[in-house]
Amino acid sequence: MISIVSVTAGAIIAARWLPGTSWTMDVGVAQLSPAQLIGTALILLIMIPNLFGAQPAAWVNKIVGVLLLGSFLVFIAAPVLSGQWHAPNLTWGLGDLTADPLGTLQLALVWLYLIGWTAYGTEMCAAFLPQYRTKSDGRKAMFTSGAYTFAMFLLVPLGAGGLVSQEEAASDPSGMFVTAFTRVLPDGPLTDVMLLAILAALLMGVNASMADGSRALYGAALDGLLPKQFEKTNRHGVPARAIFAAVFLNIVLIIFISNPISILVAANLGYLLAILLALVGFLLLRRDHPEYNRPFRAGRFAVPLAVVLVVYTAAVLIVGALSSELSGYGGPKELAIGVCILALSLVLYVYRRRVQERLPLLHDPQPAVSAEPSHTIH
Repeated sequence: MISIVSVTAGAIIAARWLPGTSWTMDVGVAQLSPAQLIGTALILLIMIPNLFGAQPAAWVNKIVGVLLLGSFLVFIAAPVLSGQWHAPNLTWGLGDLTADPLGTLQLALVWLYLIGWTAYGTEMCAAFLPQYRTKSDGRKAMFTSGAYTFAMFLLVPLGAGGLVSQEEAASDPSGMFVTAFTRVLPDGPLTDVMLLAILAALLMGVNASMADGSRALYGAALDGLLPKQFEKTNRHGVPARAIFAAVFLNIVLIIFISNPISILVAANLGYLLAILLALVGFLLLRRDHPEYNRPFRAGRFAVPLAVVLVVYTAAVLIVGALSSELSGYGGPKELAIGVCILALSLVLYVYRRRVQERLPLLHDPQPAVSAEPSHTIH
């Protein structure tokens, strides 16, 4: 997500304030556009506050979140505010459902695969459970973020979709926000303010993803899945090495894949697989060890719901990844990069088990006696 959002922010900046820019920078292995260079700079910039703990970043996110609501409200109110909102722009776009239902379903699964990084994004609240003041705060965070995401997915596309045609959005996925704002607001300072709010929100996503991803690496190292080096924290209690690793990996993605949607094809392979394995793990734990302590208890509906989500996520992952070329943005190159990232994680696991701990690769995990964290990070 870090690389996706950063390149999107860079593309918006280039489309609005560097129009017509066509030069590229040759770095030997790739030609970098202004959007890629700006995205890389934004990642390095956001890395700095993350090295000092989660609290400063959290305050920034609160302020930016309020600004973001203003931009979203513009899109939501577009049918009323803009004379350029046209209902015919809200096209089906997935082919003929009656003539080719299987083809339509396949294309729908491809796009569900691509948007999975946002739809499942509220899972990052779980990564911060040890850092909430109370367990109920963690529960509230997950439920409220889920409700907010659902509302935005429902309302914003209706507003923005009526302002920009399907052809315009497909030709410039990132620049469409600039076009949409200029069709609601006068092209001037107010449009710039709204775009700055969108950019701030994108940076908020980079900030949250960096904090979430680094703590996921840190937690995996504590569980013995990654090298011990990732267990180290700096004097602020932050897993700095994990942050550096996440930054490096995302900059590599930006260098080799210029389009943010193409990055999704590569990145979502591992992301949705992790979501799928987490759901399966939940079902196995509820079946084999219902006595284990856990931060909070889900109702009886959780098990059948998890079964449905396992089937759904598996279908989206398999069909979406293998058919990504139908979107016009993916293909063998992007999938190969995603597979290489997954293979790297396996290499790091083998290194931890065989080299650092001299243990067999497969072992029965020891039962957890408590859900309370034994390490504290900030």
